[in-house]
Amino acid sequence: MKEISICLPTYNRCEIMRETTIDLLEQIRKGGYATKMNVFISNNGSTDSTESYIDKLISDYSDIEIHVNNFKENQGPDANFEYLYSVADGKFVYLKGDDDYIASDGLHNIFTMIDAYPDAGLFIGAIEQADSRRNVKGVIQHVRGIKNSIQVNFQNELEARNYFALSDNILALGSFISCVIVRREALSVTPPQLFKTSNYVHIYYYWNYLIQGHSLVYSTLPICQPVVSEDPTSASLSPARLSWDIRMCVLLADTFFKETSLKADICRVVQRMHSDVKYIPIDQRKEFEEQMYPWMQKAMYPPALLYNIKKRSTSIGLLKYFIASLIPNRMFQTFR
Repeated sequence: MKEISICLPTYNRCEIMRETTIDLLEQIRKGGYATKMNVFISNNGSTDSTESYIDKLISDYSDIEIHVNNFKENQGPDANFEYLYSVADGKFVYLKGDDDYIASDGLHNIFTMIDAYPDAGLFIGAIEQADSRRNVKGVIQHVRGIKNSIQVNFQNELEARNYFALSDNILALGSFISCVIVRREALSVTPPQLFKTSNYVHIYYYWNYLIQGHSLVYSTLPICQPVVSEDPTSASLSPARLSWDIRMCVLLADTFFKETSLKADICRVVQRMHSDVKYIPIDQRKEFEEQMYPWMQKAMYPPALLYNIKKRSTSIGLLKYFIASLIPNRMFQTFR
């Protein structure tokens, strides 16, 4: 059995995958990790040249154990994640986005975490921030005030509340797949249908395992380096996309912490993450009101804040946001 199985879900991403996957395989080769790691790639019905390029990778990196699955049709992200979890056979499993690089010392940092906490069930690492040329500018931390690492047992309410209080964004809860390594035994359950259609089915595996008493370790060591978008109007900033994270947070809170004080603690994390949403560009108002606003309500955003956003108040204190809301999003992002 390998120590770690790295799982790569992909769909129509040949150019991005070419760069990020070669970078991963080179780190495995140069770091001497081929005896400790294997790679599982699931091509989710790609219609570009992804399939043929994967074949080339297998040929070029024959010294690394690579397993490939090619779905003829797109199964959706959740089904692809489930498939990868069902075939990964390492002691630990790392589900990595095909559009994310491994951090400069990412694989080394992963093994450092696992060696330091051999009894932990799930590991979360930081994000290495780099420009489009991969010049490292710094490290983005999910949790404040942690010098090196912290271990949390979520059956201990005080530990859990402290962790949520220090969390600054939803990524630390596991929605950014390239930050998380989990023990394979956590994947031997069948998620409910509600999670299978959420785009975040992996969250169920993580938290179902954690609430059984298996601990989470957050480390300040970076393990991934996302691709930098050059487009300031990227879809990742749209209300529709932001609503996914809020919806996931509500789903997590209602499924595992509905009758506890931790539900409000989890919702406060996503509120902090999107605390700068105080204006809505004119071309995104309908999308906001139909998709993001309802989930913000369910995530217990302060009513006064929601009122000011939805009604686009023209009081002196919010005048600048009112003016900003009249500018189309592309123009506003350019000014910003």
